[in-house]
Amino acid sequence: MAQTVTVTTTISGGISAQGTKTYSGDARTTQSFSVADSQTDEERTLTIDVTEMQMIYIVSDQDILMEWNDSIGSQGSISLKANVAFLEFVAADQYHAAKMGVDVTALFFTNTSGSAANISIGVIQNNTP
Repeated sequence: MAQTVTVTTTISGGISAQGTKTYSGDARTTQSFSVADSQTDEERTLTIDVTEMQMIYIVSDQDILMEWNDSIGSQGSISLKANVAFLEFVAADQYHAAKMGVDVTALFFTNTSGSAANISIGVIQNNTP
């Protein structure tokens, strides 16, 4: 069954611009969870084949460190900013090299924000191109 996500960007406040792009694939993965304050390297299983990924979004309501594939960040990491979505798209739609340039099997979260962090993740993959 086809899975579709539409990403809409709107800029307002004295200037105006809007763009919309739809991403489709045959598999959708979503997760929502909380990471307690003072938690170090909380592991969450998530499998992403970057050659099949169409788009991913990750949003946290607190500043939090996310690493993938190991808890020391050797495969990659990003400091998520509170309420600022981390987005990556199929390579043809990227303006820069993908931050998640390797296949992912697990994510590790470290929270030193002072509050529990609520995290939402969504992935669209095309497993049978």
